[in-house]
Amino acid sequence: WFAMAYLLLNPGLLAFGVVGFISMGMRISWTGSVASMFTIYMTVSNISHVIGNKSVGPLLDKWGFSYEEVFWTAGMTMLLPLLLLVFVQPKQVDEKKNEELNSG
Repeated sequence: WFAMAYLLLNPGLLAFGVVGFISMGMRISWTGSVASMFTIYMTVSNISHVIGNKSVGPLLDKWGFSYEEVFWTAGMTMLLPLLLLVFVQPKQVDEKKNEELNSG
């Protein structure tokens, strides 16, 4: 049951996380650079996926992690950006945009 739940839930939860990340990034991006920022966010997402996959080997071989510890490590590193979201204030970005529109 665990393997089945993991195989079904993991892609879904990752999709929600990626969509949430990109939508927040788009929300706090300047209007003129939104298309470029979207490309950068997608690129960073893809690069981090590759780096995550490549780090499994060294964690197992060099650091002596077990497969369970690799999953725990991956889970903990995925939680770090969520802790930083507390500091993101879209309202501040909106206020700054309004200031620039009113002054220009």
